[in-house]
Amino acid sequence: MGGGLIRLIIILVIAWLVYSLTRRWLATLQNKSETKKEHIESMTRCDHCGLHIPQNEAIQSQGKTYCSDEHKKLAEK
Repeated sequence: MGGGLIRLIIILVIAWLVYSLTRRWLATLQNKSETKKEHIESMTRCDHCGLHIPQNEAIQSQGKTYCSDEHKKLAEK
């Protein structure tokens, strides 16, 4: 009778370990997919050279978009 109880406890411990490891693995997969979504940024095109750059790095002037101050100055001439 004692041997059956020990087997049951061992089976329950193994089942709990498999469950815990599976939950952690799924959580890391979900976090990786969420971080990929956060890094997607809108791109815009420089009106002087045509280079595509992230929207938050672009320089805006008189309704136009530039990749650098130099290209902004060249376009204004």
